[in-house]
This record gives sequence, C-alpha cells and structure tokens, in this order.
Amino acid sequence: MAIYGQEFSSISTGNHANVLEVSDLIRTTDVQNGRWDKLLTEWLSAHLDSSGQRALILLNHPAISNSPSALEYGRDDFSTFEAWRTALDNRAQLINILNGPSHDEGTGLPLPDPSESEFLRYLNLGFHLAPTADQDNQ
Repeated sequence: MAIYGQEFSSISTGNHANVLEVSDLIRTTDVQNGRWDKLLTEWLSAHLDSSGQRALILLNHPAISNSPSALEYGRDDFSTFEAWRTALDNRAQLINILNGPSHDEGTGLPLPDPSESEFLRYLNLGFHLAPTADQDNQ
C-alpha cells in the first residue's frame, strides 16, 4: 500500500517523522524546521488528513545514540517531559522499528536488526504506538 506524506525533520537536533495523508505542505513560514511543539500543538490541529481526520504520524528511526536524548522528537521544545510525552502521544500512532536497506544496491540484501528495544522503550514511557517496518528510498 502506498500512502502519501511528508517528512518533518529535526535530524540535526533529534529525529524526524512522517506526516501522512495531509495534502498541505508543512511550510517553514508556518512551522520552523524542528519546532515539534508548533507541529504537534498547532499545525496538525489545523491540517486534517484527506478524510477529514487527524493526520497519521510515523516516528522514524527511534534508535539514536545516547537514547533517550533530551532532543528526541522535539523533547527540548516542551517545558517538561510529561508535556512532551502527552503532546507526542496524542499525535503519533506509529514507530519505525525496521528500516532499509535504503542506500545499498542489489537484490536479496539482508535486513538490519529490528530496534525492538526502542519500541518497547517508548511503550514503557507511556506511548501508544504500533511498530512499522519500511524503507527509505534514494
């Protein structure tokens, strides 16, 4: 199944996510790159998906060095951990636990190990997420 979407990124200061089924672009004039607080609490409320429902959010590549990071998925944009967890949990429904291979050429390439520990870590933090396996494409 193919679903259209766009990436909201803060790779230089955390992670990134896919906002799925929303036809409006997340413009930097509306939400600066990496401003998760604005995305989660303002922009998404004003931009519903193609069926008039809340957008589907997929958290990409949760396994980062020194995880959990104070910058992870905009955690530093909120005054408290609980405010961040609540805002992100209210919006994100999916988390990527297996990705790739995206930059290797050939067929029959081995898949990387799934990051089940990151999925479980998010569940233990109180998030309500379903795991996904997907691939970035060049």
